[in-house]
Amino acid sequence: MPCRAGPPERPVTSRMKLPATGALRRRLLKYRGTPGAWPLPRWLDLPLVPAHVVRRSGTGAARCPAYALPAGKPTARIVGMTERSRNSEQDMLASDDERDRATERVRDALATGRIDMTQMDQRLTEIYGAKTRAELEVATRNLPSPGARDALVVDRRPTSRFALGMFGGFARRGQWVLPPAFTAWSVFGGGLLDLSEARFTSQETRVLAVSLWGGTKIVVPDDVEVQVKGVGIFGLFGRRGARQAGPGAPRVVIRGLALWGAVITENRTLGNPQHQGELGGGES
Repeated sequence: MPCRAGPPERPVTSRMKLPATGALRRRLLKYRGTPGAWPLPRWLDLPLVPAHVVRRSGTGAARCPAYALPAGKPTARIVGMTERSRNSEQDMLASDDERDRATERVRDALATGRIDMTQMDQRLTEIYGAKTRAELEVATRNLPSPGARDALVVDRRPTSRFALGMFGGFARRGQWVLPPAFTAWSVFGGGLLDLSEARFTSQETRVLAVSLWGGTKIVVPDDVEVQVKGVGIFGLFGRRGARQAGPGAPRVVIRGLALWGAVITENRTLGNPQHQGELGGGES
């Protein structure tokens, strides 16, 4: 509905057939009751709720009267639209990633003692047979949603098992899955292993890092236990990243050799966006 700036009591006119207000409305209603009067439109009898609409613009606020149907109908209409939108989201087909996340929630619930083996089998059957998101929610009912770093040990296929940087570089970063044993070689080159967002397929992961006239940096998050047992010969095998973690945390054991090179281990505090783009070009 068009509005023009002015005081609230100033009438707003338009070419739309809006119900008359104030003195004009009373005159029209009085005229309709006189003998021989022309018939008037029925919208004069509509029950109206006075309201004001404030529209923000670059020069200030314009305030104009508005007209609406009795209160409750627009609200019911909005609620209906919201319910239809929610139902359409629930009826959307489930993806493989959503099924994997639901499976992790069920297995984590078994590990924490929330459900038993029978309930896990029943829920997994429901997950594998689910076709929509609503059916997945039924299968994971009454289970806590995973947080940002929940379920560090997952049942997934490893993303990579080996990395080699020869006269070049390599990088493993982001959300990737480590196998129980990973090997990294840096020969006249450099490499980066960033485990801050990684997931593990075993409670203990062994990393073999060998650096020959090269360098390798290994970044580990602060919620993972790290043990460093490498040897440096005319080189450096840093142990600064070795640390203890809470009970039940995954363990990363770093072994290897640094010959005329360096293997450096560092901790990263969760949420600290650094070490990006260091020591290595892309994945290889």
